Amino acid sequence: PAAPPSALDRGAGRAGAAPGAESAVVRGLGGATPAVVEGDPASLGILLSNLIDNALRYTPRDGRIDVTVDRDASGATLSVADTGPGIPPDARERVFDRFYRGEVNEESGSGLGLSIVKRIADAHRATITLDTPVEGSGLVVRVRFPDEASVS
Repeated sequence: PAAPPSALDRGAGRAGAAPGAESAVVRGLGGATPAVVEGDPASLGILLSNLIDNALRYTPRDGRIDVTVDRDASGATLSVADTGPGIPPDARERVFDRFYRGEVNEESGSGLGLSIVKRIADAHRATITLDTPVEGSGLVVRVRFPDEASVS
């Protein structure tokens, strides 16, 4: 079994060097209970790196990004929340399509990041949900790894 916290640490380290990283505050990487997911450490690192890179790319100067890993009786949840513009509810399914970049998008990128995240999550039998934070602006991406998750 791979211990995602080390993969998460590597992913966060790579994403921290993304353009604009100095203008956003990244908090987190941890929860009350350590979480372990059986899977491919390199893939899990890419999943986290892509999520943090997207959050850094879209979070405005002086914005905030919170990364948490929590565990309960049925599995582990990785959450990346930001204070960026968010994704309209009617576009949330499309963001997992390869090369999809949204209607109005001034940021650089290929439109592959969330597609890759989805493929890695699927390979680990994880589910992804996209929500609006309670505060009302931004995006919360939750990747839920059930206890029986393993790479397929």
